[in-house]
Amino acid sequence: MLAPRGLASDLSPDRVSIQVDGARVRHQMGGGIGASWHAIEAPIPVVDNRSHGGSGWGGYPPANDEAAWRQIYHHADWLGLDFCRVELEQRIYEPERNRFTWDSSEMRILYRILDWCERRQADVFLQQMWGNVDWNAFPEFQGDPVKRVHSGPRSMEDFANGLAALANHLVNTKGYKCIKWICINNEPGYDWSWWQRPPNEPMPLRAGLAAVRHALDGYGVHTPLSGPDQTDLPAFEPGKIDFDEFIGAYDLHCYYARFDWMTGPGYTLREAEQRLRLWREWSSARGKPPPGIPPARPIGDYSGTRPRYANGAACPSANLPFSFPARILTFLRHCSAAAELRTSTPITNGISDAFRSLRTSRMNLASRSD
Repeated sequence: MLAPRGLASDLSPDRVSIQVDGARVRHQMGGGIGASWHAIEAPIPVVDNRSHGGSGWGGYPPANDEAAWRQIYHHADWLGLDFCRVELEQRIYEPERNRFTWDSSEMRILYRILDWCERRQADVFLQQMWGNVDWNAFPEFQGDPVKRVHSGPRSMEDFANGLAALANHLVNTKGYKCIKWICINNEPGYDWSWWQRPPNEPMPLRAGLAAVRHALDGYGVHTPLSGPDQTDLPAFEPGKIDFDEFIGAYDLHCYYARFDWMTGPGYTLREAEQRLRLWREWSSARGKPPPGIPPARPIGDYSGTRPRYANGAACPSANLPFSFPARILTFLRHCSAAAELRTSTPITNGISDAFRSLRTSRMNLASRSD
């Protein structure tokens, strides 16, 4: 059972207790904790109970609904996110070649998200999920809403120019300083995923990263690229890394890690630790991401009423412990490769009660005016 402090003595010997002590810092994540936040509203097909856009579309109110966005901002403030993986597709800003719709309804939602990140100093990992445009899909994929969303770019140059134009608009024209990384495609490299060529083969990533880096430099946008953005915590194979010169950070997704004592699909935490260590050693040896990107996060002093920066100044009240994002994306230079919990006994269903207690504690802290 997962239990807040004070309940451990009531547990039977065959249960596991985890005590949370916010006053003791064991490891400080360089990028902090964040979550995905998408700006895609147009539906993406769901076929045989599979969404071909994952969970990254739909659900947000129009950008001009002030009351609704105040409520969303309030919740985001409560979470106290340090970074956001802000997701979009090419269709929302370039539905036709060289026709940019900077004022589309979904672009205005994107500005809403970036406005919050800018105001709260949350670092943005700007993620183009896929293209989803007929004009740059392979001919075999055009006109099919499922195949189109999986298609890689038919013209890599047009793809790169479009994404660079977006970055120029956001960074140079709109002035968003919160955008710290750009990722060109979600989870490439698999026959079921995105960035595909006919019939459904994964395309190499190198050409896309090279083209986008060149196009960004042409606009004077020096935001680093991140990659390979693959899932599910792939084994480290240096022979397949032919794109290092074009990126400033490495990122991976991890969904199917399981405790060492479990059986079934996926991989154990021990194996995950070993994979992460190899990726981290590789990226760190190449200085990626560079020191100071992202800037070091404050270490909270939770013995008082709210966290404090190292210089003693109070952090904003939203920057409190115990955020539980939908997805954690770790930049490998800063990740902790040590699995902190290994056990041979099952963890029973007390986790929801523990999280509820932590959430209540956080709400009580956030409600204090001192």
